[in-house]
Amino acid sequence: MEQLEVWGKRKTFFNNVLEHLMRDPIDIDFLLKQDKYYIKPKKDSLILNEKTGDWAIKVEGNFFNTPFVLWYSMWQVGNKLRVTMILEETNIMPAFVEDDHHEVNTFWGENQHPNIDTTHESLLYDWDFFNTNLYESYLTQEVYVLGIRHMHFRAMRIIYDFLEKQNNKNSEKEFVKVNL
Repeated sequence: MEQLEVWGKRKTFFNNVLEHLMRDPIDIDFLLKQDKYYIKPKKDSLILNEKTGDWAIKVEGNFFNTPFVLWYSMWQVGNKLRVTMILEETNIMPAFVEDDHHEVNTFWGENQHPNIDTTHESLLYDWDFFNTNLYESYLTQEVYVLGIRHMHFRAMRIIYDFLEKQNNKNSEKEFVKVNL
């Protein structure tokens, strides 16, 4: 495949990922009660460079009056695709350690455990995938196009559950103060 063809197919792939990530909750999300976790990423924060294989988007959320920021990114070069979740806020970092459902280790399947990096003043979860036919098969692309949306719902649920627990602990402390 020639350079311009790779860049064109990469741009199409990244735009497909963006389209599905930005889509509002659908019927199945309401049925599964995960619609309350959905926070639309900030489209104006989008980084997309098909020539360097870079794609990233910011999510600014707020659950229980606690704001947080995280990023999703993809880096695609040759047969390698790296999907990353970057947590910038120290107040939500424990959420993924205390994850009751152990979802961070199964976002991308049972055998896809993330590499974890804390060296960039944030917490990074990286998943590496190797595909020789990423641009020849939409079935291969669909794993990531729809997968990152699924990861987003699960990540938001982890954060929501963590902040709900924190909020309940604070409410209990306030109750004790007021009633003693």
